[in-house]
Amino acid sequence: MLYCPNCSAYQKDPAAHTCHKCGFDISVEEERRKKRALEVEEDEIKRFAHKNRSYDHTSPCKVCGAPTLEQNEEVQHEVEGAKIKVGGLKLMGSEISKRSVTLMTMNVNGRQCQNGHRTYTSYTYREKPLCPMCLDPLMVYGSAILSCPRCNRHYSIADFSSIKPEEALEAEGWSRG
Repeated sequence: MLYCPNCSAYQKDPAAHTCHKCGFDISVEEERRKKRALEVEEDEIKRFAHKNRSYDHTSPCKVCGAPTLEQNEEVQHEVEGAKIKVGGLKLMGSEISKRSVTLMTMNVNGRQCQNGHRTYTSYTYREKPLCPMCLDPLMVYGSAILSCPRCNRHYSIADFSSIKPEEALEAEGWSRG
């Protein structure tokens, strides 16, 4: 890696694991890039497998009447909240504010028809607040404090908003079946 993803400093030693300027652990970023490449491969395999599925004619779609197939999918939806001030960072004398982000991960069981209509029958979900600066998952301390281990910043749980899972599923294209 030629440049640090944290401070954009040029890295003279390409084999270094930490940035010489800010001390950022570059190996974490390299692991993320490898993980992202694997996710892209998985998406291609899922698309190929989806083309070769056989649809069930006994259970038609409730919207258009086309044949459907059973689908179990993991859906991720980011919920942006209000702007919160990020302590310790100033730009031209004023504090920086960022939007709070909560990641909802839902395991959805449902059906999808040939025309693309998706209806869900059941779901389970988890909410995970993300750091507004680095978008890493936050750790919960007590009942009111969230902390980011990567950038060492602390936030209040009240700053992060949540929506109903049904609204998140509708935003991702699922309807109640």
